[in-house]
Amino acid sequence: MTYFAECAKAHFQLPTGETSDNHKKAMAAKSTSQPMTAYFSSSSNPSANDLDLAAREGVFAYHTVAHNHSFRSIDCTSKLVKELYDKKFTCSRTKCEAIAVNVLSPFIFEEIRKDLDEAKFVTLSLDSSNHASTKLLPIQVQYFSAQSGMKRKMLELHSVPGETSEILTGRLLKTAQDFHLESKIIAIGADNTNTNFGGVRRMGKNNVFYKFKEKLGRNLLGIGCSAHIVHNAMEVAAYNLPVAVEAMIVKIYNYFHIYTVRTEELKEFCSFVNIEYKKLLGSSNTRWLSLGPAIERMLEIYSGVRSYFLSQSKCPKQFSTFFEDPKNEVYLTFLFSQAKMFNECIQKMEKDSVCAAEVGNLLTSIVDNLKLRRAENFIGSSTRKLLRKLVSEGDIQEKTFLQHTDSFFDTAIEYLENWTKDFDKIRFLDWTLLKKPIKWEDLESAMENGKQYGLVLEETKLFDEYSCLNSFLTAEKMEDLQSCAKIDEKWQKVFVHFDTNDIALPLVKEIVEFSLCLPGTNASVERCFSIMNDVWSSEKMQLSVETLKAVATLKNNACICCREFYNKLRNNPSVLTKIHSSQKYT
Repeated sequence: MTYFAECAKAHFQLPTGETSDNHKKAMAAKSTSQPMTAYFSSSSNPSANDLDLAAREGVFAYHTVAHNHSFRSIDCTSKLVKELYDKKFTCSRTKCEAIAVNVLSPFIFEEIRKDLDEAKFVTLSLDSSNHASTKLLPIQVQYFSAQSGMKRKMLELHSVPGETSEILTGRLLKTAQDFHLESKIIAIGADNTNTNFGGVRRMGKNNVFYKFKEKLGRNLLGIGCSAHIVHNAMEVAAYNLPVAVEAMIVKIYNYFHIYTVRTEELKEFCSFVNIEYKKLLGSSNTRWLSLGPAIERMLEIYSGVRSYFLSQSKCPKQFSTFFEDPKNEVYLTFLFSQAKMFNECIQKMEKDSVCAAEVGNLLTSIVDNLKLRRAENFIGSSTRKLLRKLVSEGDIQEKTFLQHTDSFFDTAIEYLENWTKDFDKIRFLDWTLLKKPIKWEDLESAMENGKQYGLVLEETKLFDEYSCLNSFLTAEKMEDLQSCAKIDEKWQKVFVHFDTNDIALPLVKEIVEFSLCLPGTNASVERCFSIMNDVWSSEKMQLSVETLKAVATLKNNACICCREFYNKLRNNPSVLTKIHSSQKYT
């Protein structure tokens, strides 16, 4: 036996018939103490009062998450509730987090699973972003239900070691398998990076779109982010102007936004030129709607800003050069007039319950609008007025200016036409927008083009359903449906009518499900990051990814007020039993 082994034996082995003092103390403590599990509720049949208390504690946990309170603050809040209202209420930090993570989040996921079991077609969308050193990958599903409309739900929040196509494809496939969606997926939604789609031509094999299709063994649609495309079209087109408007806007904003003395001096110059001072706005290439308002604000106080910089004895050269040239104001005004159109288009695309068919129409309309603007030399009345003034003063040549604006329009049109070809593939679904009377050839086109993506329909039965649908959708009924702001609400009204009259339209429902599960943008996935940034703030950095996933699940997927959630819990005894018992800690 080695020296160390002999020492260990001498230390741990007790003499026969003897007990150490420490052992005696431990045995005494055990006989007078209860194990931790003794404090857990072991009742498998809780009383009505127990379930009522569980409902209050459950909605308290939901309220904490929904209103972005920290779990640490609940220690104090729980004690106040107990002191002021309910002596039995005990839902402090640990219990509140356990209820949210182990009871409420699985409860919401179970409801989503039931919906997905009934859905025939779905689209999975993904995006990734860094939070400090942690890269997060939310995966979202979109589907349509005749009962509840168009739905977008977050299925998973992965923490990934990188952003390669292999890693993203693996996580996407795992999520699809976990929710049994492999046979229901008809499209992938993501932003337009090479990692996701392989570029504008959807070429190459080292991207998520290609690899995921290979894993599933069938054809899929690739839906890029249209809002990103429209923003980039304006940004790329603006490069054709002789002044870098966006760069200058950002530099001027940075020059003032954290400097009190400079800002106060600017206020004085604005007062001197008789305009009301307004705070300058910044722009970011990841904030699609920021450039237009930033240019507008600059134009509102342009004379004040110009006077400020030109009066400085040591004005930075880039600013003095910019404001000394009178031509720059007219280019600024022109770009603002165009940015309004692009921004309005993006705002429509990012609304709730917007599908890819609607976005396809919006993209077509903006291209047509740009072509018309180019043909008619439309530059906006404010731009035209300023241009005439500068031409009369000899500061600019109208021909040169119009050459630059034509180049702007040409570039924007070319960019949009190149990047929106995937939306042309779903033109056969335009009739599902219910903007005009439906013809049989519309359904024939859907039947023919949908085959390659899993939409298999029997022609004779589909025609019978079309006959019923055509009889119902009179001109008066079509006009009545236009009062619905959302496309899914229109179809819900249609299906409610037929269900009420015991007329089944299963094949038409399949086509509508197919159409409305296709997302128009990736904005809803990116909103997950906004929620996570609020939750995972510097004060809450100790949250684990598991807890963050549960919180994000409730905030993204529950989507009801606390009172409604309380009533929902009261109607689910099995969930209340889990809240009451020790299951929530395991």
